[in-house]
Amino acid sequence: MSTVVSEPRMAEPQHDPSVPDVTLLEDKLPDWFRLPARSVAFAGMMAVVYWWYSMLPIWHTDVWGHLSYGKLIYESASIPATEPLMPLSKGIPFLDTAWLSQVIGYLMHAAVGRAGLKFLLGAAISLSTGLLTWRVWRQTHLAWIAALTPALFLWVNHQQLIIMRPQVAGMLIFSALICLLTSTRHHRKAIWAVPVLMVLWTNLHGSFTVGLALLGAFTVGRAIDVYRRTGRFGAIARDVRFRSFLVMLELGAVATLLNPYGLTIYGAVIDAAHNPNMLGVGEWQPLTLRQQQGQAMVIAGLLLAVLYRVSPRRVTSAEVLSIVGLGVASLWSSRFVAWWAPLAAVYLPMHLGAVIRRWKKLGFEPAPQARASFWTVIAVGLLWVGFALSPMGVVAMTNFDVKALGKNQAKYVNKVGDQTPEGVAKYLMKNPPQGLIFNPYEWGDYLLWESLKDSKDLKVFVASHAQFISPEVWEDYVSIVETRSNWETNFDRYGINTIVLDEKFRGPLIRRLLESENWKLDYRDEIGTVLSRKKKI
Repeated sequence: MSTVVSEPRMAEPQHDPSVPDVTLLEDKLPDWFRLPARSVAFAGMMAVVYWWYSMLPIWHTDVWGHLSYGKLIYESASIPATEPLMPLSKGIPFLDTAWLSQVIGYLMHAAVGRAGLKFLLGAAISLSTGLLTWRVWRQTHLAWIAALTPALFLWVNHQQLIIMRPQVAGMLIFSALICLLTSTRHHRKAIWAVPVLMVLWTNLHGSFTVGLALLGAFTVGRAIDVYRRTGRFGAIARDVRFRSFLVMLELGAVATLLNPYGLTIYGAVIDAAHNPNMLGVGEWQPLTLRQQQGQAMVIAGLLLAVLYRVSPRRVTSAEVLSIVGLGVASLWSSRFVAWWAPLAAVYLPMHLGAVIRRWKKLGFEPAPQARASFWTVIAVGLLWVGFALSPMGVVAMTNFDVKALGKNQAKYVNKVGDQTPEGVAKYLMKNPPQGLIFNPYEWGDYLLWESLKDSKDLKVFVASHAQFISPEVWEDYVSIVETRSNWETNFDRYGINTIVLDEKFRGPLIRRLLESENWKLDYRDEIGTVLSRKKKI
């Protein structure tokens, strides 16, 4: 009988707990998920910018009027042919170049309230800032130089960004166009992105003409550069980049016609810009050094001029045309600072980076940085923190049930500007006045919104869309608020029995009315006053 002798079993090696198990430390996630360490700083910047602007109180002008138009358009599924909200503008053609922004804003407000509006503002500004910063990083590969872009963009453009309006959507698309046009590589996808962007912009805001002007500046600028380099006009047509810019311009121009008004929309934009009523609106007046944005623009412009003298980076004709063109436009109307600032925020760091590289004798290619999923998780985490701390994040924590917010949370989410006439609006909703009321144009939007929201029929004298007000009505409005000759007789001409005024800017007018024997005080708080005629007419 044979006996089977088994071989002795080898003992399994014991893992030394003092030595890390490399199999646990191995990054097994896909390559596309891995980011470099610098992405953490970029995500942190995006999160801070989003949180900061989503925390701003909602301004008392613009947005409320746009919401009112958005509500009418959405509920009627059509755009009114004549001005629908101001009784004294009855019959005036209504070409709404911001209808898509208005509908989006209304739907967001209807879904999650004011937090949704703050989300739209914060997201648009943070994405614009991120695009511009990314473009500067791609051109300079110097992180601290790229960090100047958000600082410069937000500093010069601060006054334009704090007011929530469809223009911010146009600014986001403008930033995307800058990224496409300043890229050193042109792909077919980039060319076809232009008409998509221009279609959106044309229906979001009337500033789309600035985008066409930018495309034109790059097309003409490239032609100038090619001719200066070769001295031959024929070389222009053979230049690949010129043809690329020309195709972008042509496709962009055709794309703008995809709107409810077709070619007529250009006339509407031109008429609004040259409307005489706009001369009385501060933000449409020429830029001056008394304004913060005027001072910021001059400082940035002087820095650019110095850098142009010492920068080893070639200054293209497109750059000069766009910077100078929008700079001159800003002297005509301060609203154009909104479009000059993104360009300055890109070109100034680019040239500064070129100067630093020559001074420090740095190579262009950055040192390779290891990519890891760890940095991706940190970057995503920072973005989530910025969102979670914002009003939209607070509402999201309640599964978007706005009514479930506590008192402190509701105050945190619904904060509006300190000049918003909430008390005045509540009084008027409880005590609806008969007939036309006289009101500051800055408050017309909010009063209209509260009236529509509560299904009341509040007839305001004017609102912030001054281009839809007849020059005669606007002149009468100005004569009243500036207490010109015969100002009080205008109340009789328009049959006004109720007057609403703000304490901050119309204090002298309020005092004169209170001294009059024709008017009595109905309501007053630290923001506004409501007066009514003693003997109704």
